[in-house]
Amino acid sequence: MKYSPEMIVFNDNTFNINKPRFMKFCAGMKASKLRWCAAIRCQPFDDEMARTAKDSGCAYFVVGVESFIQEKLDRMNKKIKVRQIERTLDLLHKHGIDYHGNVLLGFENETTQDIQAELGSVPKGYKVFPAMVQPFIGTNNGFDRSITKREYSLLNSAFIKYTESRGKTCYRQLES
Repeated sequence: MKYSPEMIVFNDNTFNINKPRFMKFCAGMKASKLRWCAAIRCQPFDDEMARTAKDSGCAYFVVGVESFIQEKLDRMNKKIKVRQIERTLDLLHKHGIDYHGNVLLGFENETTQDIQAELGSVPKGYKVFPAMVQPFIGTNNGFDRSITKREYSLLNSAFIKYTESRGKTCYRQLES
């Protein structure tokens, strides 16, 4: 091997969506003897996945918590319950997997009181930090602004400068 990596970081927001794929990945990482970390969603995630991840060398997870307020999760269309988020974080504690999660602040029409309620809703003992929402133009949380193909091209080329992958940024609505 040309390089001798100590750890591999996976930044894929669908990383644990497919449990059989996740389990197969963990088996491969265990065989490689490399430590790794990844971003995960709170659903699906269960005891077997946590145990297997720990056994395979997982050092850390970045967890997409988003909010501990059910109404806010519903407005974001997350299709998850607060209890599922708590269960995932509890499993990480149980299996000794380090993590951090985030709660999103700064949505359109969000008030100071909403932000205080969000920060006050985080259960004690969880490693969660506030993060500012950065909605993509053209998505529902991007305030439903449609963009032209030219604007898309300009945004995409600017966005690529700041990402390692050269994938395309996707927008829901493109005007001709």
